[in-house]
Amino acid sequence: MKTKIFVLILFVFCAFASFPVRAQVADLKAAIELKEAFVTNFNEANFKAIHAMVADNSKSDFPEEGFTNFLKNQFSQKGKITASELMEDFGEVRYFRLDFEKKISLQLSLGVKSAKEFYSFGLSGIQPKREKPVISDNPLKNPMDLIVDKAAQNYLRDLKTVGLSIGVVKDGKFYTYNYGETEKSNGQLPTADSFYEIGSITKTFTGILLAQAVLDKKVKLDDDIRKYLDGSFPNLEFQGQSITIKDLSTHTSGIPSAPDSVEKSDSGDPWANFSREQLLEEMHRVKLERKPGENVAYSNSAVGLLGNILEKVYGLSYEKLVEKFINKPAKMKETKINLSEAETKRFVRGHNKDKVAPPWNLPGVKGAGALRSTTNDLLKYAQWNILAKNKAVQMAQKLQWQSPATTFRMGLGWILYTTPSGFQKVSHSGGTGGFRTYCTIYPQLKLGITVMSNNSDSEPNLVVDEIYMQIAKNDHPH
Repeated sequence: MKTKIFVLILFVFCAFASFPVRAQVADLKAAIELKEAFVTNFNEANFKAIHAMVADNSKSDFPEEGFTNFLKNQFSQKGKITASELMEDFGEVRYFRLDFEKKISLQLSLGVKSAKEFYSFGLSGIQPKREKPVISDNPLKNPMDLIVDKAAQNYLRDLKTVGLSIGVVKDGKFYTYNYGETEKSNGQLPTADSFYEIGSITKTFTGILLAQAVLDKKVKLDDDIRKYLDGSFPNLEFQGQSITIKDLSTHTSGIPSAPDSVEKSDSGDPWANFSREQLLEEMHRVKLERKPGENVAYSNSAVGLLGNILEKVYGLSYEKLVEKFINKPAKMKETKINLSEAETKRFVRGHNKDKVAPPWNLPGVKGAGALRSTTNDLLKYAQWNILAKNKAVQMAQKLQWQSPATTFRMGLGWILYTTPSGFQKVSHSGGTGGFRTYCTIYPQLKLGITVMSNNSDSEPNLVVDEIYMQIAKNDHPH
């Protein structure tokens, strides 16, 4: 059902990958030394020795049994590693090509803390280059053009990709780039004014609106949500602890992500007939299994409910709230739910498994992912959040919940993270039936990156990560 619900995309490379807070980044010599130790231990089937190289503050992200079994399976399927070479050096992450006995090659990604420790790890297939270049408006003239193009071309090696629009704002200067097609095989290049569904990036808008409501004394973060629901909901508590407004935004409420009617839907637009009233009815059927606020469990229904509560306390539609409190101060004009006839002509076609996917409509959970936007507008949003002069923006980026066991942290709607180089990352991904999107900012670098693709089968998060790592490496070489 991954194409039927919004997907939470974290910083991952494949089966195993994670980053701790403020890890030390080793130099290339140490990274190569650690890679050689990995190869030696892998070829000797000493998988526990490889697990022992996981940095202490990453141990919880690499369970020993699962990690060693993963490596054991790779060994049994592919044989020993016969050769290895450096492919890319991004500082925080190094990519190596591994050739195996059974004539298979994989890409190894390593985030190296020292010659004996790594904090991120990944194995993935190596995509061949396309025979025919993808059309693009990238002029390939300045360093930013080249950085973006390299990341884009890596993503476009996946033949399932269709179109890609990338935006970068650095030190207040805006850059936009487009690749591919607005619809498969139509030969029409998207532009910085093409509309995409941004999916769960909408949740960051809802987080800012919640912060505004707190500032306006419309709600309090620790309010019991039942204060704003019509009817009786004795089930929305566990052992006397109720769900709070903040729990809805930080995905710690315990409310399931989507109702069964949506999860089991065969429709290409599964939320279309799910109303606000139906969401409220679903709340009567929720059975909490733990105390709210204790653990994270991504929930579209919870954030959708939050959006509905905000509509109620302000007496305005969700789209009007976005227009008043976000679009207007950020000087945005093209981030909205409902498109005019002229705007619809600029709406690219989403794709899933090489087929055109219908647009999504979310009348009952607008705050979870109903917005559409353009690269130009979403870049304005990124810059507005980088500058963070607005008090609601500041509150939304403030730490609101932190996992006691992992590095996962939440603001209001935003996922918070500290990169291995020590830079704050504030981000969220988005996914609908035919789209995958990403918006992230690095306030200390005065950097914002947006990526929108009209294909739900290929995740564009690595495009963002590669652009960031190259810029960070250039600005702050290790």
